[in-house]
Amino acid sequence: LLYRWLIQDNDNKEILEPQLNRAFENVIVPLHDNIQSQYKLCLPFHEYSFFNNFLRLLRAMIKKEKDLKNIDAEIIFCIIWSIGAMTNGPDRPKFDQHLRELMNKAGYQFPATETVFDYCVEEKEWVKWSDKLPEKLEASGSDMIVQTVETTRHQYVINKLVMNGISVLVSGVTGSGKTVTLQQYLQSDATLVPNPMTFSAQTTANGVQDLIDSKYDRRSQGVFGPPVDHRAIIFVDDINMPRKEQYGAQPPIELLRQLLSQGGWYDRKKRTFKTFVDVQLMCSMRNPEGPEQ
Repeated sequence: LLYRWLIQDNDNKEILEPQLNRAFENVIVPLHDNIQSQYKLCLPFHEYSFFNNFLRLLRAMIKKEKDLKNIDAEIIFCIIWSIGAMTNGPDRPKFDQHLRELMNKAGYQFPATETVFDYCVEEKEWVKWSDKLPEKLEASGSDMIVQTVETTRHQYVINKLVMNGISVLVSGVTGSGKTVTLQQYLQSDATLVPNPMTFSAQTTANGVQDLIDSKYDRRSQGVFGPPVDHRAIIFVDDINMPRKEQYGAQPPIELLRQLLSQGGWYDRKKRTFKTFVDVQLMCSMRNPEGPEQ
């Protein structure tokens, strides 16, 4: 997986490879082994996802970096918000302690105060999320959403992913602000074209396909998407809710999985493949703890 990621940036392979080998050997693999055995994760994850999520976020973080000779801060940040983001709140102090021990042994530098979740990277320096909060509120009354450290860091990571074409899944307990956070982000950029939908037990794959097909214009033969220079976001709330069929699958989710893996689907009437460009998913769901999950 790491080798495949490196050859995508072959010009910088010699610079990035030793830095990533050091991170994987001394921090990421030991951290992964510890998390799998001792932590309760917010969602069940395949081993592949741990490393793939880290590499995807790292690609987004260093995409515009001119100097890649030292990306230690970016690597640690991506470990925190890929592997660390999978941990539940009660386990985060334990994750903070373990990550700091591994960083100290490997020679990584990190501020001694607060937790690892309280810092972001700006120009290769560690900055507190609290220092990035806006000084003034821009709305009032019922439209007012007070920015907190939690919402600020979530929107920062979401923006990094979305602007690099990476789909987003946000999970949390009921009332934790998942939907509001995502809706606020979608309203913050005029180039984003949101297509919201809410799944329920009655949602069908054909209904989802028809709704998405109706939203995007034909760009060329068999290719569809939003207006040029725009990015379409299919925002699915409660993505976990569709009823399972007799073999345990959830057809609406399988349809979205095909959109992610194949880039489109077949038109049921014309029986021709429809490819979607500049379209990505942003989804939210409750933690898988209730019987409806």
